[in-house]
Amino acid sequence: MIRRTLLAALFLPAVLRGASAPEEFLRGTIVEKVTCRASPKESYALYLPPEYSADRRWPILYAFDARGRALIPAESFRQAAAAWGWILASSYGTRSDDNNEPSVEAIRAMWTDTHERLSLDERRVYMTGFSGMARLAVALATNARGAVAGVIAVGAGFSEGALPGRDLPFAWFGAAGERDFNYAEMRMVESLLANFGRPHRFRSFDGGHEWPPADVCAEAVTWMEVQAAHRGVRPKADPALRALFRERAASAEALAASGREFEAFRVYDGVARDFETLEDVTRAKARAETLRDSPAVRRALREEGRIVTIESDETRKAESILRDAMSQPALPLP
Repeated sequence: MIRRTLLAALFLPAVLRGASAPEEFLRGTIVEKVTCRASPKESYALYLPPEYSADRRWPILYAFDARGRALIPAESFRQAAAAWGWILASSYGTRSDDNNEPSVEAIRAMWTDTHERLSLDERRVYMTGFSGMARLAVALATNARGAVAGVIAVGAGFSEGALPGRDLPFAWFGAAGERDFNYAEMRMVESLLANFGRPHRFRSFDGGHEWPPADVCAEAVTWMEVQAAHRGVRPKADPALRALFRERAASAEALAASGREFEAFRVYDGVARDFETLEDVTRAKARAETLRDSPAVRRALREEGRIVTIESDETRKAESILRDAMSQPALPLP
């Protein structure tokens, strides 16, 4: 259980102290270890985009691996960070254990250190976590109430008893391998957020319970850029976003032309949701609605729902068996 006092305290240092004189780090490459000045036992991997300068403020993505393998998410998100001008900070101190307090302290140390040493855009702070650290990222962002703009949750959704509501204060991008034991959970979170009308996207990939490949990480960062435009914290009339809209619309057209109706439906639907108010999405909306009514797409949606239901039932059964086994008295040693 994460104490609310720890959650609240995480975000105090940046507010109370503010940033000191900006510090020089290598740009365009991953600095494998940066030691936190105020908490020397904590460290993180750092990536600054090639154009980084203290003259302006930059978005930052904080990464939390389930076993403190900081370089894995740093490498996975590096290309996207370079393309969009994001800072990456990935902790070595996070662990998916029963006690989250050491992880919260590690994150707090990294948060404080980066806010004191780097030029950050406070409106564009993001978090990503894998497995139990995805749940922690969601909990931190939920309790921060506006301090975190978005969470990229990998391989796990929300903590038990803390499902998302209509007032979710951040954009949620979920990713899970098709063989991930939490896959069904992630699809259910996607469905809940869709019902609540909250900004969300889910992306599956070929894999198990693991960090996604770089192209999925790039999709997540790109999607957060679109959400930033919706919030008015980055320019809406941006050539890069306009090119992205045209590229995704063309991709949907190509999928439809090749007979891949379900995939085309997904892309059209995503374009319509993501770019509404930013571009003219009339055609994308109409094409998504038409495809949704096609026999092939209706069958695919039914089958998808059936599989998620089966996997959810199997997960609940497995958890029940495990709880029963753990409640039994230990066998005496011979």
